[in-house]
Amino acid sequence: MYRILMVAWLGMLVACSKQEEFTGSLEFVSPVENSTLGERLTVQLQTAPAAAFIDLSLDGEIVARLSSPYTHELDLRQLADGAHELTAVAFFNVNGERPQLERRVSFTRDATAPKIVARWPQAGEPFTRACGIAAEFSEIIVPDSLSVTVRDGAGASVPASLVLLGGRKLLIFPAVPAALPTSWNISIMATDEFGNVLSEGPWGLEVPRLVEGLRPDSPGSSEMTIARSGSEIVMAYQEAVPGQETPAIAFGSLCKSGPAARVESNTGAVALATAPDGIAYAAHHGIHVHRLVNDVWGDPIATMPFSTWTWNVGLAIGPGGMMALGWQPAQEYRCQHAGRVVNGTLEELTGMPCGPESGLTTEPQVVVDGAGRPVFAWLERTAAGTASVRVVAWSPEGWVQLGESFPGIGYERPMLSVDAQGRPVVAYSSPANDGILVKVWTGTDWSDLPRLAAENWAFPKKLAVSGSTLFLAWEQPRAGGDFELRVSALGSGDTAWRTEAGPFDIIGPSHWGSVGLVTDQAGWSVLAWTNPASDGRYRIHTAWNNVSTR
Repeated sequence: MYRILMVAWLGMLVACSKQEEFTGSLEFVSPVENSTLGERLTVQLQTAPAAAFIDLSLDGEIVARLSSPYTHELDLRQLADGAHELTAVAFFNVNGERPQLERRVSFTRDATAPKIVARWPQAGEPFTRACGIAAEFSEIIVPDSLSVTVRDGAGASVPASLVLLGGRKLLIFPAVPAALPTSWNISIMATDEFGNVLSEGPWGLEVPRLVEGLRPDSPGSSEMTIARSGSEIVMAYQEAVPGQETPAIAFGSLCKSGPAARVESNTGAVALATAPDGIAYAAHHGIHVHRLVNDVWGDPIATMPFSTWTWNVGLAIGPGGMMALGWQPAQEYRCQHAGRVVNGTLEELTGMPCGPESGLTTEPQVVVDGAGRPVFAWLERTAAGTASVRVVAWSPEGWVQLGESFPGIGYERPMLSVDAQGRPVVAYSSPANDGILVKVWTGTDWSDLPRLAAENWAFPKKLAVSGSTLFLAWEQPRAGGDFELRVSALGSGDTAWRTEAGPFDIIGPSHWGSVGLVTDQAGWSVLAWTNPASDGRYRIHTAWNNVSTR
């Protein structure tokens, strides 16, 4: 009897020793201890070795039984503000035994805590390198408090750069792996200006493919333009249609994937503009004007039937919603056309000055100044080859030229914008071969701004304004025949232009592609351009300030 009891006691001792030898782990990845949380929480736990399951309790009540990967979404809106506790009990299977581990973490529910109100891309959408992964906060975030972790599907850390726009929009640019598909898990911690803490994630993002050119290539097509619509950047570009000789116009978003809307058109001439209320509009051959509402380009809001093709179309929207258009009909080399939209009707503004006899003009650049006047600029050449830049404005009393024309070069069109005071600003290539000249209309005359200095010919491609800062996209030839593209900026009081982005490579002895330049809500410059590849097809490239997709 004593022998039997001794054996039983030894067996129990061995069993206890086995349990005591268990060295597994259970940890809360999210939330961290003493977090202040808002409306929702993604709970994530990790164990070693893998647990059979984990019971998760909130304030003493079991809310979920979790299996791998041990994550659970909690809706905190029904919780009272104040202190709460999460408890996790993990159950393991180890050598026939069932050891358990328990962990607790405290957090504070605060309805005023910052929240992530939007994030993209959505599940299943392709990852766009130009825009990265974006999250929008409900409140202004303190930059120094921002902490972001990106891990791949195996749990390894992924390097990523961060851009915080206006304190509320976060752009995350993870290092793109060589092999796709892949997955990422993103966690964000941040604090608002009142000290409230956001703890979000990890959320999973499948990356089925990488979108390099943002939209399908269009053989032989180089037309492309961009504009801001709210917090998004929208784009329009030519797209080849199988079985159709002429291209269609495709509309899409720089930072959202999915099928693009298409408009059948005899040419790819298209323009985009943003109204003061943030709504984007488009004008194209026809002439037709569309409005973007809830990510949908609706039927034309105004139309002017035009019997001939239009090589180029310009669109601008100014104070009070004044919408001005300019276009150049095919085979008309001297004269431009202008129009405006009034109460849903597109009417032509007749009498626009023409270029010299036997000469030609570039397509007009169009803006609306602070007084609500449509303003147009173009380069015109005489039959003898003398080039000059002319700027004119329209009013109900008729057309008036703003100051004297000034000498230009070649066939390079000037760029036109308006500054923060609503004054027209024009940029054009210097006849002295020393950069780009920039002038602002004072109301009575043109005043020189600092010249953008360059050692060779320089050609303005787009001019944009954000607050008191001018942004200029411009090209310059390189030795060997190729070009390079840059973005430079001039702030109020600056005595010289500074480089914001570039140089970016432009392929070919002359660049016939398109360049788009806008500024987003945070004042960053957003650049897009088309570039021919070795197969002759144009691809769309983008750069967000100095983060490029090329």
